Amino acid sequence: GQRRSLRHETEAKSRMLLSLAPAAVVSAADTAAAVTPTDPRQLQWEDNCVYNCPNEWIDDGACDLECNIEACHWDGRDCFHDASECFEQPNGADYRGKVDHTKSGRTCQAWAEQMPWHHTMTVFDYPDAGLGGHNYCRNPTGRETGPWCYTTDYPEVEWEECDVGQPEKCDASEPSLLSSAQTRADPPPPSPSPPPPSPDGIASVPPSMQGVKVMGAPLVAVAAPGVAVAAPGLAVAAPALAVAAPA
Repeated sequence: GQRRSLRHETEAKSRMLLSLAPAAVVSAADTAAAVTPTDPRQLQWEDNCVYNCPNEWIDDGACDLECNIEACHWDGRDCFHDASECFEQPNGADYRGKVDHTKSGRTCQAWAEQMPWHHTMTVFDYPDAGLGGHNYCRNPTGRETGPWCYTTDYPEVEWEECDVGQPEKCDASEPSLLSSAQTRADPPPPSPSPPPPSPDGIASVPPSMQGVKVMGAPLVAVAAPGVAVAAPGLAVAAPALAVAAPA
């Protein structure tokens, strides 16, 4: 009788374990799915051309050194690869061409790099000078006689001017004038004009300020004895408001 009872108990436990097996499998699958990164934000980097160049950086109006490679299509139009060599200003401040070596043949250092020469000619300091993650000759300050660049010839020559040709009248459709990474953005909207005063002389309240309680304080004038202070429509005798220092 004890053996039969023990066998029945063992069979019951086996049936219970078999009934729980599918649930255990589902639970394991759910656990694996929970730890698997399926969030698009976590896998977004896998869709980039390279891991350190987000897709949002391409054609965003700034030449990024990380994206200025063939795998990222040279950062779209941001790095002046489609710009012409035409420029109009005598000092070449508007030059947006692709000459990347100096007059003596030295290779230019990229403006976004601080090696081998440390400098302050960055896109943050000169946002409209056509700088960024490229090594094309530019004249950021306009103080030099022509476009120039920092060289990679360290420590011999820090910077040198480039031969970019002569200025000439450019066609208005030339990419050199239209593809500047810092000037393609739409201009900011004009500031709204202040509302006109109401006929009774009290400034009108704009709609955004309606319902806001505005409290004003009276203007107090302190005058020396014998000097009258008057406001429009209000005559104030000076002796009445005079505050004099003790004699």
